[in-house]
Amino acid sequence: MNNLKDALASLVKTAQAATGLPQRLTLRRGLRVDVLISGDQTMLQISRVDVQPSDHELKIVLRDWPGTVPASAAASVKRTRYAGRYYLTTRWLTPPPQRDLFEEIGG
Repeated sequence: MNNLKDALASLVKTAQAATGLPQRLTLRRGLRVDVLISGDQTMLQISRVDVQPSDHELKIVLRDWPGTVPASAAASVKRTRYAGRYYLTTRWLTPPPQRDLFEEIGG
């Protein structure tokens, strides 16, 4: 059992059901995961207060993501800072098979 995989699957399911509204998950050690699914676009953002999330943390989230994440997602990461929080953000087109999966699981 992988708690992160399960938590991300639940987060994505909620984001799909609430299309256009960002959904948030805060993990035990302070890493925050935000997901926004709007139409055929998926936005994933991880963040921490006072310190930049690591590339390794992003790789783990992408590894445990439910469904297909294009390789380009890891290559097109934007780093930003706002109000003491540091962000790593990436976006990709939600592949049709993944949209079908979301519909199958109640999205």
